[in-house]
This record gives sequence, C-alpha cells and structure tokens, in this order.
Amino acid sequence: MKVVAVFLILLSSSTATAEGNNVLRGYTVVNRLVHERIAQRNGFQVGQYLLPQAGSTPQNGDLLSLLGTYDGSDTSAAYSNGDPNTVNMLLWYIDLNMFADDIALQCAPSLTDEPKVYPLKLTKDFLAALKPLCAWPAESAKSDAVLYAFWSGILGFDAPPEEFQAWKNYFLTGAEYSSASAAKLISAMSLAAMFNPYFLLAN
Repeated sequence: MKVVAVFLILLSSSTATAEGNNVLRGYTVVNRLVHERIAQRNGFQVGQYLLPQAGSTPQNGDLLSLLGTYDGSDTSAAYSNGDPNTVNMLLWYIDLNMFADDIALQCAPSLTDEPKVYPLKLTKDFLAALKPLCAWPAESAKSDAVLYAFWSGILGFDAPPEEFQAWKNYFLTGAEYSSASAAKLISAMSLAAMFNPYFLLAN
C-alpha cells in the first residue's frame, strides 16, 4: 500500500527530522522545486490538485495557504502554517499523491483520463530519468544507476546517501513492489521521495 511505503521511508529518515528545524518549506518553495526538477511550467502548478478549478490562484484562507505560506506584505509578512501538523501533512499527502499518479501515467499516456487544462509535461532531464523505470519489473529498471537518476531527479543533492539507500531498499525488497506494474511502482516511488523530510522540510 502506497501510504505504508511513504511512512516507512519517513520513519527511516531520522537524521533529517533530528537535524532539521521541522519547518515545512512551504507551497511556494516546493512549487518552485517541482518546476526546476520535475515539471515544465506550461501553466502547471503542483497545488492545482487541491484547487476547486483549474486556473485558480492561492488566496489567504484557501487550501494552499495551509501548506505553509507568507501572509501580509513587505516587512509585515509572516510565515504561517509552517509547522507540520495533521492538517497540512494530510493536504500535502493528497496533493503529492495525485501528482505522483500523474508522473506514473507518463509511462502509459494512453491511460490518462480527460485532458487537463494544465496537463503535466515533464522536464527533459526528469523524463529521461523516468523512462528506464517504465520497464519495471524488468531487471534493467532495478539498477542503482536507474534508481539513483530518478531519486536525484526529485531530491537533487538535498538528501544524504543513506536516504537513497533506505528508499531503494524498500522498493527492491518489498514483496508488494517486486513484480508490481510500472505505474504502481513509479507512483509509490515518487510519493515516497517527495514526502521525504529532505524534500518537504526547510534546511
């Protein structure tokens, strides 16, 4: 089950939670990282999965403001909703879970539902890292090189090597994923990587 994978990865990430200040990077920063590493802008915003309609923009009081954001303007701006809690972590889970599913669908674009107003288009580098994983469960998709390219496509160099090892080992040794479809595997891998403290928490 995907949620189990996510929280097992988080439990293995004790160094991040012990050394960090446990404050969320916030919606604006995460959205920027997504555009830099994973998705072309093309109108796409990672928070669109939580908005009532495509093209909506974050406003004070809407769901995106609960993901960690600055309220006010200029010198009076204050960062709010930055401490992880049951509400914002549930919202991040819902949002990133749907985003992870869309990433996985890139392996089988014919399976997508109705066209989206702002469909997901991956960056050239991330698409190159994803394509070898589309062969899962073939052995070629399980090499360190393939897995690390995908992991670093999401985390960059933000996480130490042991975080990659914990993530990799979970999916390589877990019976649920050893022979899973590529779509199931990639969705779970994407969510686990994006839910890693080194992705969501401020340094």
